[in-house]
Amino acid sequence: MAELVLSAFLGVLFEKLASAALKSIALNKGVDAEIKKWQRSLNQIQGVLADASHKEITSPPVKRWLNDLQHLAYDIDDILDGWVTEAMQSESTHKSEGITNKESVKTKHPQLHYEAKLYMLLQGGTGVPHLKWIGVEGEYNAMVIDLLGPSLEDLFNYCNRKFTLKTVLMLADQMRFSSRDIKPDNFLMGLGRKANQVYIIDYGLAKKYRDAQTHKHIPYRENKNLTGTARYASVNTHLGVEQSRRDDLESLGYVLMYFLRGSLPWQGLKAGTHYKNRAPLAATAVAGIDRFCRRY
Repeated sequence: MAELVLSAFLGVLFEKLASAALKSIALNKGVDAEIKKWQRSLNQIQGVLADASHKEITSPPVKRWLNDLQHLAYDIDDILDGWVTEAMQSESTHKSEGITNKESVKTKHPQLHYEAKLYMLLQGGTGVPHLKWIGVEGEYNAMVIDLLGPSLEDLFNYCNRKFTLKTVLMLADQMRFSSRDIKPDNFLMGLGRKANQVYIIDYGLAKKYRDAQTHKHIPYRENKNLTGTARYASVNTHLGVEQSRRDDLESLGYVLMYFLRGSLPWQGLKAGTHYKNRAPLAATAVAGIDRFCRRY
């Protein structure tokens, strides 16, 4: 079993090492020689691994050796991920000292002031950016929050659209928020000492799931149009059911599988925001999710 896991992981590492993004980073950091040395070492490991598998070697010393090789591959992956994150962060930090969102003061459905109230309400919570300023600037409502690093979608693209199981599990441990718009673009990494902290932004569509006075759960409703991003929406959302915490958890599951597999079975299907038009998406999700998640 260990050799199968290691063999699959080596394939992911080879893809990363061959990516144009990593070659550019290696050139800027002056570590081309180190990258080539790792490629040679991994090629040797792959050759020995194939030989051990062919000969069906199962002795305890060989198993321990395979385990050591697996840890070595993980260490290389951690270093590569660190370089990618560092490159993405340096690209972000020279631009400004905060992230600015704005909307026209004439917009019919303003959201920034509502979103700012949520930032203030959640201030100090883990993974919540600090609200720096909210107000009017010329013809725009504007809001400034802490400058953050790359989004998980950015990092995903840098890594050839494939995260390792280890990376996905580490992200899953932090991504615990309810917002009604769970998607990779709304999760950003921190900067500096908080570079490993995942933050969630864009609370414009967030909604309380309990009544402020009675503390009762919001009533069950149907015939609701889409709120959020169709690709990661829950089956109930596509069927027109009012969204709640369970739907965010289901959406988060789809995001994590997207990171593991590189895509979702229903990507590319056309659907409007009206719930009656989204039945094909719901049917595809129900029919294919067990098969899609098999072996994970």
